[in-house]
Amino acid sequence: MLDQAPAFRDIGGLPTHDSRQVRRGQVFRSDALERLNARDHDTFRALGIRTVCDLRSEGERLRHPNRLPPGHACVQVHYGILTDVRAGDARVFDALRRSPDAAGARDMMLSLYRGMPAAFAPHLGPLLRRIAGGALPMVIHCTAGKDRTGFAVAMLLSLLGVDRRAIVEEYLLTTRAAPTPERLAYVHELLALHLGHPVQAGVVAPVLWAAAAYLEAAFDTVEALHGSVERYLCEACGLDAAALEAIRRALLDG
Repeated sequence: MLDQAPAFRDIGGLPTHDSRQVRRGQVFRSDALERLNARDHDTFRALGIRTVCDLRSEGERLRHPNRLPPGHACVQVHYGILTDVRAGDARVFDALRRSPDAAGARDMMLSLYRGMPAAFAPHLGPLLRRIAGGALPMVIHCTAGKDRTGFAVAMLLSLLGVDRRAIVEEYLLTTRAAPTPERLAYVHELLALHLGHPVQAGVVAPVLWAAAAYLEAAFDTVEALHGSVERYLCEACGLDAAALEAIRRALLDG
């Protein structure tokens, strides 16, 4: 839908357990928005996007600031989630340091996803309250549009009553967008920087591509600690029943 943000898409249209449907044209997910061109700006305006929720770290935002349509009335909200390879938190790379190969990269990603519920706990409540407060249409994005964005969108869709299998399938759609040469080079450089040497062939693929096991690891952690996504959103993220119902009213048809 956007030339220069290939992971950008509407999360609407998915069916729910109670025979309703996620409303289209309200919440979009995306990779970084720093390269949008004039045609992208026209699309952005036509969608009427009012809020951009940026999950990237401060360093990512400073290196690659979003390029939004000039003059378009849009609020950017920064959340700064550090649990991601691209955010630069050195602790993320511990598993890969222990085993600097493809298996180690996969273990790193699984560890990263297991840490997402805790990393998002201070931020997900405020983000979802914006939906409850009517700050729509909205874009939720990070750098690749896969990991941090994937977790946030998965929690939202689960709250709305979308089946787990459909949530994972929606998450895997990110693999349709091949990484740009710039982002591929960036991940190679980032891994080499934190390991202290160039990475082996095959190490980058588990980092760049979505895998069902990653998102399932996050869901497993949520359920082990809280029993359900709804209880996680209430107990860890500070939402109450009224906020949850307001989000459902805003985003469900039927």
